[in-house]
Amino acid sequence: MANFEKIKKNGIASLIKNDICKCREEDAEHPERAGENRVTVFYRNKEGNVTYGKVKKWDDYKVVQNAVDVRMRDRLKNCKDVMQRGNIVGAGSLICHVPEDVKEEDVQKFLDGFKNYCIEKFGMENMLMVAEHHHENRIHSQAYFMPIVHDKKDGKEKLCAKEYFVRPLYQTLHDDLNKYMDNYLGYHVSVLLDEDNPKKRKNSKSVNTLKIRTLKKEIREIRKQMKELQKKAKWFSDELAKLEGRLNKIYEEYPETRRVRGIKRQPTGEELEKRYNISAHPIQVEQNRERQHTMTQG
Repeated sequence: MANFEKIKKNGIASLIKNDICKCREEDAEHPERAGENRVTVFYRNKEGNVTYGKVKKWDDYKVVQNAVDVRMRDRLKNCKDVMQRGNIVGAGSLICHVPEDVKEEDVQKFLDGFKNYCIEKFGMENMLMVAEHHHENRIHSQAYFMPIVHDKKDGKEKLCAKEYFVRPLYQTLHDDLNKYMDNYLGYHVSVLLDEDNPKKRKNSKSVNTLKIRTLKKEIREIRKQMKELQKKAKWFSDELAKLEGRLNKIYEEYPETRRVRGIKRQPTGEELEKRYNISAHPIQVEQNRERQHTMTQG
């Protein structure tokens, strides 16, 4: 089974970090098989050609991150309309699991063939990294690439996932990959949903089914968050009611502490004299006294 995945620009670094850390953890758990997990990075050599090489150690994932970042910046030099927002799709990945009918001695050959297929399919210039995982439940490989397309108006290259990940790309993926791997290995393998296994074909999900399942999962998460927020809101409402009840008791015991809403207390003449160091007009002083008397009566 093979499937595409879109990766936002600001999520590439963290995804690579998780991938490398997973390889390192797998090697630590299975020291007898250490070194089987391999990461291939793509770079421009001294002659100016894009080539690739294997990463032998997992001591520092930042080495791989830096190599991918350099490759991306180098590739985008010749592209137009490069958007700097971090939430745009900056890369894509193709994940392929090794089918069960691949011979044990041909597993590595299948992974090498998958890497060669990605290079031919997406172009050496657009490739970023290929990571192989041997120690998980099912051996698989994940290739990272940049969705570069040609502008229909002027023919120049640009980064645009919307124009790259179109329907025909998904429709022809499994057939093309299956034909390529059959020719590469010299015998037929079941890349498409384990076609030789009727049970797995019966249990396979369509694209719409997978979308529905994903949306239902998101809805459940949002409803869960809503319930938590409703509990917090109820707690705040209860606390507010308690505080208001205590305040009303004080007002009942000491009515003079209740302020008359809508009437702002005016400063007295003596207060004005102290504040501005002037003598208030006698009329103003009398009016302030009347207002103060009215508020007291209320």
